[in-house]
Amino acid sequence: KQVNQGLVVQATVAAKSEAPTPGSVAYADCVIALHLKNISVTSGKLSPKEIVVFIWGMKQNKLTSAASYRVGERVTLKLKSWDTAEASYGSYNRVELDNDNLLTLDIFWGEEAK
Repeated sequence: KQVNQGLVVQATVAAKSEAPTPGSVAYADCVIALHLKNISVTSGKLSPKEIVVFIWGMKQNKLTSAASYRVGERVTLKLKSWDTAEASYGSYNRVELDNDNLLTLDIFWGEEAK
């Protein structure tokens, strides 16, 4: 089933969780959360105006470029629904956003669009 196979968006980072300092935790990989707003779809279809995206914040004890995103920054991400990605990424350590109200938003897995 093809769910969000070619979904690419540009959006503004409204909030993000912080990845741990590499070497400061007992795990090498960590997923962080982004709250995205002002979404413009460059490929595919997406109706919500704001979403939550989980993305690698640390891989093999190295911070990813997503870990350096700043609130207010525009980012371009390739997305797939969390429902389809959770089996692959749901077991990794994850840093959630502080705002529980965001849990009602649609959730996606994101990767930087190359």
